[in-house]
Amino acid sequence: MKSIAIDCTIAKLMGIDLDSIWENYNALWMGKLIFKWRMHVMATPEQYKEKELDNCTLIKAVLMLAVCLGHCANFWTGGWFNVVTPKYQSDTLIFISKWLNSFHIYCFVLISGYLYSYNRNECGKYNVYKTFITKKTKRLILPYVFVTISFVIPIESFLYDYSLEQIIEKYVLCESPSHLWFLWMLFWLFIIIWPLTKKFSNDWMAIVISTMSYVIGTLGGLRIPNYFCIFTSLSYVPFFIIGMKLREKRNWFIRKVSLTIYCVLYIICFMAWSYFADGINSIEKIIYIGLGLVLHIIGAISIFFLLQRLANIITWEKSKLWGFLSKRSMMVYLYHQQLIYFSILWFNGLVPPFFNFLLNFGVALVGALIISSALLRFRYTRFFFNNRN
Repeated sequence: MKSIAIDCTIAKLMGIDLDSIWENYNALWMGKLIFKWRMHVMATPEQYKEKELDNCTLIKAVLMLAVCLGHCANFWTGGWFNVVTPKYQSDTLIFISKWLNSFHIYCFVLISGYLYSYNRNECGKYNVYKTFITKKTKRLILPYVFVTISFVIPIESFLYDYSLEQIIEKYVLCESPSHLWFLWMLFWLFIIIWPLTKKFSNDWMAIVISTMSYVIGTLGGLRIPNYFCIFTSLSYVPFFIIGMKLREKRNWFIRKVSLTIYCVLYIICFMAWSYFADGINSIEKIIYIGLGLVLHIIGAISIFFLLQRLANIITWEKSKLWGFLSKRSMMVYLYHQQLIYFSILWFNGLVPPFFNFLLNFGVALVGALIISSALLRFRYTRFFFNNRN
């Protein structure tokens, strides 16, 4: 009854006819959302910070789904799964792929930095470097070894007919280990960031280290083999540091910019970045790389704040669906890509591109969830995935 009284009060403030509301109490859903948003605005800094931390569980799951969606559309951009070519072209799917790829992984790395700062600076974890490395090896490299040997190499070797030399280069030296590069990238980020954490308290030092890392990571791989994705990892350092700063600084200037302005800046940068994507001369390529960094930073920050707002007005914590997906999101990432390959082989040319895209997502998501549920049922396979440190 108390919740009904609150909803009625909100309805009166909104000028809604109470007689019609009593006939259909579900019409109060908008009032409930407004009430939740007002409660969020009235929260103390400590409450807001705690809620923001909790919301990261939902955001990570959403971003993993965004990665999966991006990969489902990548086929139509060319150069991704070139075993077959698209029977029908789709500019819409090319746009969706470029749009999702402009922020999803970058925002996930930002959140990784956010959570790292919380665990180390507020919870007192990660104090011993050797123990920290051991935990991250179990969390990231152990799943890499299992999934690569049992799933990725067999399927990719069948589809691409790789030689032993190519398998060693791609998956043993990890120069281009399919979508699992993400695990190595995160692993090296943690290894690099840990000894430098105290230096990041100085904003200028953080900017210098971020810039140098990005330049070395972007240019280094052009001349030197990117073994174990070390150069890729260096190019993601700026996003990790931004995430740390967002957790540490409640009044940081980045938080004072409105979400609307971020969205406008993102659109402008996306348009400019797309314009220079086909740059021919060196100047245009440099502009494209620079715009890419700005775009990915603005995109990651925008999506972080946008998803935080959405998480504050929905009761995702009580949702069994989101609870299930959040626990399985990493395993969905580990198993989704090769399932997309088979979906493309099955449906390419049989259905319109957008339906093929949706089928790719359905096959990848359902298939990965089935695989993950099966693997987590057995103690010996569960060992490779339950290291949550």
